[in-house]
Amino acid sequence: MLHILLMILKIIGIIIAVILGLVLLVVLVLIFAPLHYKMDAKCDGTLDSLDVDVRFSWLYHLISGFMVYQENSTVWNLRIAWKQVNQREDMPEEKKEKEEDMPTQKSSTEKEEEEQPDAVRTTETQEINSKRVIDPKKEDTSKLKAETKKKEKKKKRVSLSERIKNLFQKIKFTILKICDKIKMIGEKKEKIMTFIEDEIHRNAFTKLRTEFLRLIRFLKPKCIKGRIHFGLEDPYDTGRILAGLSVVYPFYGKNLVIEPDFEAKVLEGELHIKGKIRGMHAIIVCFNLLINQEIRTTYKHIREFKL
Repeated sequence: MLHILLMILKIIGIIIAVILGLVLLVVLVLIFAPLHYKMDAKCDGTLDSLDVDVRFSWLYHLISGFMVYQENSTVWNLRIAWKQVNQREDMPEEKKEKEEDMPTQKSSTEKEEEEQPDAVRTTETQEINSKRVIDPKKEDTSKLKAETKKKEKKKKRVSLSERIKNLFQKIKFTILKICDKIKMIGEKKEKIMTFIEDEIHRNAFTKLRTEFLRLIRFLKPKCIKGRIHFGLEDPYDTGRILAGLSVVYPFYGKNLVIEPDFEAKVLEGELHIKGKIRGMHAIIVCFNLLINQEIRTTYKHIREFKL
């Protein structure tokens, strides 16, 4: 009897170990399996000529998909194992064509209206016209009400001197409110600066910055190359976009040539991006932040911080 119980426990233990092993294997695959992505874009001078092709695959093409934008229309497809989900912009047009090809059928109400005699129609139109006739007594009462309202508004009008006094009082109150707000902002600014200049908080912000830059390096595409010649109607907007691109220059490097045009509105060039993302990198960054004592202390202080 004891031998049978030990055998049953052994089988149950083997089954539990196999299930745990499979769960661990699935988790490791999800963490370490890279998500491959690729994007190709091309434009010949205007937004109407923009062509974009984005493709991705995960878990060794078990999950894959693409999105194509061409000639102001979008087509995308998502495949999960053997099941596919897609959408095309030209589907509503096909439905419209099918609906147009179908023969038109008159409704039952329209048939009943056609079958009604002319005498019944004339009586109905006369009843509708009689309802639309406005009673002259109602018009007189509405005019009297409007006149009384105008008289009441004239009585309520304030003299010019009183209106000027009220205006100056409003200006005075607004100036006082602005001064009070400036004082409050100054007090809050000092409180915020003391919070930021604390040594523990500064070390926490430095650690957060380094981990964020590490995550950016992990997520950086393997290949970025191409040429972009762009310009907007306002040269100021072109300069702002160029300034934003210069901030992320270490992200794309020398392989991407950017040519701004401050004289004409234009968009032309080609762009190729290819890379992969692993969930392991995000887990490493989150783990490094969680085990840091200064990060945890700063987070606690931020939750308790009040202006």
